[in-house]
Amino acid sequence: MIDEVDKMLLFFSTYFFGGDDEKNRRLMFGNLIMPELTKMLVDKVLSAEVPTSACDLPTFDSMIDIVHRFEQKCMGEYNFIPPEEVPGILANYVDSIDEQFATKRSEKVLTEGRNVMLRRLYDVEDIETGAAHYQITQTPRLLFLLLSDIASEASSLQNSHPLSAKKMVETVFDLLDFYRAVLPCYHRSHYLSHPAAALTFRNDCFWLAKALKNDLVQRLDGTAALERLESAASRLETLGNTWYEVVLAQRTQVLHALLDKTGGFDGIAENRQRAKESEEAIEQVVDQIQATAPTIRDCIEETLFMKLMGSLVDTVMARLIGDIEHINDIGAEDSSLIAHALNGLLKLIDVFDRPNQSANEAFVMTLVPSWRKFWLLKDLLELNLKDIIAKFHQGELFMFDKSELIGLIRSLFAYTDLRESIIKEIQIGQP
Repeated sequence: MIDEVDKMLLFFSTYFFGGDDEKNRRLMFGNLIMPELTKMLVDKVLSAEVPTSACDLPTFDSMIDIVHRFEQKCMGEYNFIPPEEVPGILANYVDSIDEQFATKRSEKVLTEGRNVMLRRLYDVEDIETGAAHYQITQTPRLLFLLLSDIASEASSLQNSHPLSAKKMVETVFDLLDFYRAVLPCYHRSHYLSHPAAALTFRNDCFWLAKALKNDLVQRLDGTAALERLESAASRLETLGNTWYEVVLAQRTQVLHALLDKTGGFDGIAENRQRAKESEEAIEQVVDQIQATAPTIRDCIEETLFMKLMGSLVDTVMARLIGDIEHINDIGAEDSSLIAHALNGLLKLIDVFDRPNQSANEAFVMTLVPSWRKFWLLKDLLELNLKDIIAKFHQGELFMFDKSELIGLIRSLFAYTDLRESIIKEIQIGQP
């Protein structure tokens, strides 16, 4: 293209001015056409010639020579440019190839990264690391390929094109910031609607963070860059944990809404409809947890799955413990109906089954802090005063504060001298 422009200027110089050597007229003509012509060459020709990969950078050397010769010709042979304006805009542009390449390469990488992030493709692949198994999407892998290429280019350009190398390093962190900003916003509705997708995104963040610390760290030079990489990995893990907490909060909210239907079990003996609704609410809670378990089990590591399910079950049991302890008067029939409804929660032990190994209560208690206390409370609903004080002295009720235990006794039993003596015994005694 520059050759074509050169031919055009030669034609003007030869046929418009002939043999006229008067520089003023030539400079005036150059002043009329050269600014727009120069801008057009930069915008349409030179910018398009700037390479987009480091391996193509050497090919631009020939363009640098062409531009310099072209400007010299415009000044010396055609007299369209005054000597003080050489080197001009064109030469300055190609001489700043380091900066031009850095900008163009960075824009291309960010565009490619954006295209990867905006794909609504949620297919997963299995990851096996030792005994751990979890799933990720293709997004972190594709993004890591971009990051690796950029980091490698930065390292290779460190001596020959230091400005480009610096810009490439910045692009690595720009892309990571872009990931943390775009993914949770653009795919928010999908993550919020599908717990497994949200947890898979959590895995994506952790997989990418691990790749940064284990692989990409070997491609970047400089203490400052490595520290920033560690920080970026930490922020990715924080983002992943945030979406784990979102899933937990969503499931917890659903469970609380179901437990609200029990009405706190208050007066259920007097209202058979309330008793029926309470029992159905407990069944719905069990169904909800049992339905959630298989949808997320395969996508996260077993330890994380057990942690999540343990948190959900603990939420239910802690809520029910609190509800029962807040009932001021629990009659004998109330106790029986509440205990019968609570029995349904025993089925939750099945969600903690492992491959080829059924869960037992000892294992579940390590995952659900309220498990033992919950079942002790259920037993207390059906015990008499003597049995309760016997368990107290045997140390079996250690999970209850004295104030909790006394409150339950007052709710379960009418005022009698025996009740008051047992309360005093608990107040001053040690299990």
